[in-house]
This record gives sequence, C-alpha cells and structure tokens, in this order.
Amino acid sequence: MRFARSEDIKTLDKLASEKYGIPVSELMENAGRAIYEEIKSAFSNNKFAVFCGKGNNGGDGFVVARLLSADGCDVKVYLACDESGISDTAKIAFDRLKSENVEILRVSDEVDSDVVIIDALLGISVSGAPRGNIKLAIDRIASMSNTVISVDIPSGLSADDGSVVGSVVKADYTYTLALDKVGLNTESGKALCGVKKVLDIGIPTEAFVELGFI
Repeated sequence: MRFARSEDIKTLDKLASEKYGIPVSELMENAGRAIYEEIKSAFSNNKFAVFCGKGNNGGDGFVVARLLSADGCDVKVYLACDESGISDTAKIAFDRLKSENVEILRVSDEVDSDVVIIDALLGISVSGAPRGNIKLAIDRIASMSNTVISVDIPSGLSADDGSVVGSVVKADYTYTLALDKVGLNTESGKALCGVKKVLDIGIPTEAFVELGFI
C-alpha cells in the first residue's frame, strides 16, 4: 500500500476542488461529519473537549463540535488563537459552530477529567516545533489522562516522516482523512496515533486513480 505525504494530500484536495468541483469547505464538512459519525458509533461518552487550531485541522474540529452539540452532547471548544486569526475556510465552519451556542474557551481554561478530548490543533502542514498557544494546548493534553482522539494526525507529528520536534499529542485514536499517511506508519507514528482508521471524505475515486493511489 502506498502512503501519502502532505504534498499528496494538498494535491488531492486541489484536484477535488478544481477538477471535480468540491469546495474545500465541503471537504471540511465531510471530514467533520465522518469523524462525528465514527465517534458516535464508537463512544458512549457524551462529554467532549475539542481543541482547535486556526487552520483546516481546526476547521474539521469545529464541524465535529457542531455536530456533537446538535446531537445533544456536552461540548466545549478550546480555541488556540483569537477568532480573528482563524483561516478563511475554517471561519466558515466556526461561524456555523457559533449558531449552536457551543461554549468557546481558551486553551488555558479548565478541562474536566471525564471528557473525551478531540485534538484538532495541527494537521499535515506542521513545520517546526509547536509554539505559543498550540504548544500550551498540546502540553495540557499530554498532562491529562483523558481519552484523546486526533483529527487526521496527532498534533506535532510529521505526516511526511513521523518526526517530532518539540511537543506532540499522544492519541488513543486517530481518524485520518482520505488516505493513510507516511508519518502514521513509522515507529514514532505508530506509538503516537493509537488505534488508526482511514475515513472517506467524499473525494471521487477518479482523483485517487489520477494520483496513483489506486
């Protein structure tokens, strides 16, 4: 099986958008819904703390949080940036999340010991050691004994080679999107990702064929 690197995923997303007419915002919605459905089928817990960064990984987290809240779960979102710093595509998901009146907190705020933590801080574009509020959030997650689900890849782990520079999330479950990643299949990746599952986010089969993954 061929595993994907970050550039493969970026190319796949671009192909899905430009050739097959699926906006990035729709892929984000699909990703969040796929993770939500996996969580609902696998977990009986109904309390969640969703740690979100400013980019597309955080956007996936916003979608998951919105859907869990709409389903009656107790959800709090811990935002690792100011609202003004959220990327354009993730902002679409964030604005929809706010319609659910989910409590938005800072990553330094208290986290209950009985919640499932969802890590949506950093995705495949991680470069260098996490800094600032992202580092603070990762270190907080690492200090707790809660069950942790990572969106796409544990924050701080390189999708390309499994390297870690600085703080990193150790997940119990990783729901990776569209394609399995090189970094998740290295020795360090396997140690950090926990139980891994690849989720379909609605990219046409033809796109995978065009890039040589099928």
